[in-house]
Amino acid sequence: PILCAYPLDRGPFEQVNDGIEEGARRAGLALVDARPSFAAALERLPEGELVFPDGHPTALGYALLARHVLAA
Repeated sequence: PILCAYPLDRGPFEQVNDGIEEGARRAGLALVDARPSFAAALERLPEGELVFPDGHPTALGYALLARHVLAA
């Protein structure tokens, strides 16, 4: 299994990402962390192009995330 962090650390997602990271570390599982790439992309694009207001990725956001999953 490969765990995946939410792409943004805000609101409840920050605490959830902490739990995902801890779980991956304890279980010795791979963790796909696209947060740095999302942060870099958000310097060029409006947030709404990558994530919906509820924090879940848009189609473009999922494409960015998919590149990280494939690399992992």
